[in-house]
Amino acid sequence: MIPVANALQWKALAGLAVLAVVTVGSHLLNHSLYRASVHSQSVLSELRRLETVGESLLARSSHYVDNAARDYETYARDVALFKRELVVDIERFDGSLKQLVEVVTGAGDAPERVQSVVALGSAWRDYRAGFAERLGPDPDEPRLEWGARFIARAQPGINASLHALVEDFRGDSEADARNASIGGVAAALVSLAIALAALAWFYHGVSRRIVLTVEGCRRVASGDF
Repeated sequence: MIPVANALQWKALAGLAVLAVVTVGSHLLNHSLYRASVHSQSVLSELRRLETVGESLLARSSHYVDNAARDYETYARDVALFKRELVVDIERFDGSLKQLVEVVTGAGDAPERVQSVVALGSAWRDYRAGFAERLGPDPDEPRLEWGARFIARAQPGINASLHALVEDFRGDSEADARNASIGGVAAALVSLAIALAALAWFYHGVSRRIVLTVEGCRRVASGDF
């Protein structure tokens, strides 16, 4: 009986070990897929925020080009309002883009995606330098119309690059979300299958043997050899 008991113990331990390894592995895979999905959603959200700011810059500048100040009073008002709005939008774009570059370059995204984001950052630095040059060195009397014309001419290229990135990362985000969903379902199914297999093994490998052993003992006790 002792060898049989030891064999059952080893089988039970082996079954538990397999159950633990498969369960932990499936959950780790599911967690990895979930993190990839969260990362893609975060990048896509940042890109859409940049896209919104870029469209705002283009619309605001195009409107100013069509309605540029032609007298000092209107110009002074535009310096106080329009310039401030432009600077706020540019600073928002700049901050979001820097954060996007850090996230994408530090997360191990596909090289072509990283290169596209880095290229956008380089184009934006040139854009900012060009805008500052057109606006002029005097903060009290900036060349607002020149700056607005520069934005109206240069912003569409930035926006086109952003739109292409949004489309690329949207595809990645949708794929990651599908993979995470499939991974969650697969992990649940694997856990269920393992549980059912463990129950079947316990019934056929342990419980049934115990029943047969008990019946044999009863027959021996009753003298049925």
